[in-house]
Amino acid sequence: MSKVFPSHNGRSEFESNSFAKGLRILEAFEGDTALLSMADIARRAGQDRATARRGILTLEAMGFLRRHGRLFSLTPKVLKLSESFLQSSRVPQDVWPILNQCATRLKADVCLATLIDTRVLLICTAVFPYSSTAMRNSAGPGFAPLSSALGQMLLAQQPQEISQTLMDQIAQTEPVDTITTPELSRHIQTARTAGFAFDDGACRFGYANLAVPVQTSTDQALVVGLLYKPSQPLSETIETCVDLLHDCAADLSSLTNLSLM
Repeated sequence: MSKVFPSHNGRSEFESNSFAKGLRILEAFEGDTALLSMADIARRAGQDRATARRGILTLEAMGFLRRHGRLFSLTPKVLKLSESFLQSSRVPQDVWPILNQCATRLKADVCLATLIDTRVLLICTAVFPYSSTAMRNSAGPGFAPLSSALGQMLLAQQPQEISQTLMDQIAQTEPVDTITTPELSRHIQTARTAGFAFDDGACRFGYANLAVPVQTSTDQALVVGLLYKPSQPLSETIETCVDLLHDCAADLSSLTNLSLM
């Protein structure tokens, strides 16, 4: 199901209404389709058609949207919005060696992820086997569902009321037969207690995944996760994988640049 953004009535006095609406239009392209009509964009962005039309035409003129008859798509220029972060924060450059080391030891992909709205954003992924010449590492964009182990561990780091609100919204972003809210709630509580979360691939993410929290000096929730195909057994036991991921998380926590997340 496509995501629909709520309207924002209680705005900060410093918030630029036009700028915020423009960002909502770009976010409307999240997920399941690359082409949207003006009506689709307006509905997803929570705007009336006249407001959405002005924003769409502005973004088209700026080169962020491309017209295809009555439909619109994002252009590669939107990547400039993330490029500034990737280049200025140095987070990916500092994180990759640590993720690569862990991926090599576990013989599986290892990622750093965070929570954006009701989606899990994979910030950096070290792909195994690693090749320095193949450019196989990635720095977003990649997404995983809240019902994945990555999502469970991220929700486990949230205050109870926030995690409950996000769980109540899960039916808007994931198939209803993926996982029920009571099931997800139990998984999150288990993750809080155990200090890790595990999913065998049943959440339709396409990967079995294991996640542990990364401690930071900010309130930004981060996890480091192990990703592997369910058909390919792990080279280590789950317990050993958890220990190695905790070691990786500790190394990541020592990075001063991680506070820029």
